[in-house]
Amino acid sequence: MFHMPKFFNNYLRERGLVNQIYAAMENDDYSHVVMAALYVLEESGSLPKMEKENKCEKRSDKYREEGNIAFKVGNLNKALEFYNRALMFAPKNSRAIKLAYSNRSAILFKLKQFRACLIDIETCYKLGCPTDIQSKLIKRKKEATKLSKIENKTVNFCTDYFKDCFKFDVNCNTHIPCASSNIEVMKEDAFKVVAAKDIKVGTPLALEDSFVSCNNEENIQFSCHHCHKMSLNLIPCEDCCLVLFCSEECKEMCLKEYHNIECQIMEVIQNVAFSPMAKLMIIGTLKFVQMCGSWKKVISSSHCTGGDRIRISSEQEMYDVNNKFSVLNFDDNRLFVHGSMYSASFVCATVIYHLERIPCYFPQSIDERILAKNALARIMMYFCLYAPPTPVNLRVLDIINKKAFFNPIPNHGWYPLIGKLKESCSPNVFAINLNKKMLLIALKPIKKGSELTVSHT
Repeated sequence: MFHMPKFFNNYLRERGLVNQIYAAMENDDYSHVVMAALYVLEESGSLPKMEKENKCEKRSDKYREEGNIAFKVGNLNKALEFYNRALMFAPKNSRAIKLAYSNRSAILFKLKQFRACLIDIETCYKLGCPTDIQSKLIKRKKEATKLSKIENKTVNFCTDYFKDCFKFDVNCNTHIPCASSNIEVMKEDAFKVVAAKDIKVGTPLALEDSFVSCNNEENIQFSCHHCHKMSLNLIPCEDCCLVLFCSEECKEMCLKEYHNIECQIMEVIQNVAFSPMAKLMIIGTLKFVQMCGSWKKVISSSHCTGGDRIRISSEQEMYDVNNKFSVLNFDDNRLFVHGSMYSASFVCATVIYHLERIPCYFPQSIDERILAKNALARIMMYFCLYAPPTPVNLRVLDIINKKAFFNPIPNHGWYPLIGKLKESCSPNVFAINLNKKMLLIALKPIKKGSELTVSHT
């Protein structure tokens, strides 16, 4: 379900203006309802004003102090959350960011995560460790180095034990690289994924990355914004104050895919995107625009989505996560969408309004800018109505107790192959996750030609 932010409720009282949205909803072109909503927001003076939060040493210090209080009373998880928040708000190369890494290393030492503790200590040194905490860090580093030798044996044991959990050493499908040659695609009246041969129980059939995925609100402080790996050594974005990454590599990849633009409207997303569908709609649109490479391509693509595109698409365009058109190929044969359309129109309009404030994001000429905004509105509305989020359950490795378990709080993502499989109460395949990757395994023997079915619940 698409939720409308509470602060949009006053628009309901603008009866004359709201009627324009109702009228626009009757048009087959989704851009009309979004542009009508944007007009309503501007005319009523109801567009939410959202100032970008800047890095702030005082705010970082405040979170770090709250972490210290939680640490003293033994609430280590809360302390870790506060220290990560302190990192989010700490300016680059400030004393605050060095102290946040130092204090987090103390939490990690207490949790007996000695390798992670040493990583934070080394990071603090690289940034220029303040002289007044050097002796404390030297002592902690010495003790952690000694104790990490025991931990290394446990890590090696767990690595060996779980190393084959996501092994996908198979012959790949020619048109869908994430899938094995054990499956094939049939296209008659519609696409369907079937067994290319008899398949045994436990056979891996696909290992798919999400096109985009989003963290649950409760996972933001503990997992990577891009790949969702739960890490003890998360690092902050250098520009916004709302995300963390597991590594420099993940940060750079996310910036390239969509975060370079998302970063500039994070406060907007935080305040209007209250559901996984809304978050995926926004970052999915940003990534799609990046992949197109030109507004001309975005504009032309926006006029052909859902069933219209499915009829002319190839297997690769339908199911390959690396093909930008795969996310325009979700089935749009759905009834009763007007409620979601009405709520989503305000969110889409707000996002477009703030994207227009980013210098040089939209084309400079007025005519091209209008076409680009309409294309963005069209794509965003299509996504929010027809691109269903797939739950992503994180697997967490407990090194101390030598076991893995599911984090009960799921994230969500778009999977152009696995997310489009036919749903069934008695599925013949099963999907499990590792961060944002999804592995598809045969749950029972599958006869050649049988359609693959899955349960996403």
